[in-house]
Order: sequence, then structure tokens, then C-alpha cells
Amino acid sequence: MNDHKIGFDISIIKYLLIGILLISACTLGLIIYATLENMDSPAMPEALSQSSREFDKAKDLANNENWAALLEHADNWISKEPKDAYANWFRAHALYKLERFADAAKAFEQTRYIAPIWSDKIDPYIAICKERAVSN
Repeated sequence: MNDHKIGFDISIIKYLLIGILLISACTLGLIIYATLENMDSPAMPEALSQSSREFDKAKDLANNENWAALLEHADNWISKEPKDAYANWFRAHALYKLERFADAAKAFEQTRYIAPIWSDKIDPYIAICKERAVSN
């Protein structure tokens, strides 16, 4: 008689666990569905959208190695968004490629100030710029 009661208790626990698992799966499915639905809505304000266009143009100029145009573009971008790290990076990079090393070092330092997380990428440029500025 006790064996029958133990079997009955295990069955209840098994069904409760299956029910909890199904509820969890449905909840997770709803969360994923809601997240995917919200991804289609425009989440980027116009100011950031403008920055994206500026970034794309700067990237194209850099890929085409049009350093003078990149410098001009970055200067215009910085005049609108002085704390944009990418604008400052592209300015510094253009100055570097134009071999204006003293100006490039200052521009890289400004970029590092705005985006200290990029220091590991920027510091080697600063060292090269300072070395080359002295030798010129």
C-alpha cells in the first residue's frame, strides 16, 4: 500500500515539474518574441542617425585614402559634435596619414581623452607621432 502512495507522489511531482518547464518555455518564448518585435522599431534618435551618416562618409573617405577630404569632413563633424570619439579618431588618423605628426599626436590625445577605453589602440599612434614630429 505504501508503494502505491509513493508512486502516486512521484507522479504528481513529475507532472508539476513538466508544468513548470512548459510555463518557463512559454514565458521565454514571449520574451524573445517581444524583443524581436521591438528590434524593428526605430530606436536611434536623429542625432545618432546623423552621426551614423557622418561615420559612413568618413569610413568611405578613409577606405579611398582621401586624407585631405577626410580631415575636412572630420573637422566639420567635430564642429557639430565635438565629443564624438569617432569624429576625433578620423581627424587624428587623417592628420597622421598626411604626416602632420605634431597635430596628429594632439588629435590622438584628444580622442583618448574622449574615449579612454581606446587607449590601447591610440597610445602606439601617439608614440609614433611624437617620435616622427621630433625627427621632422
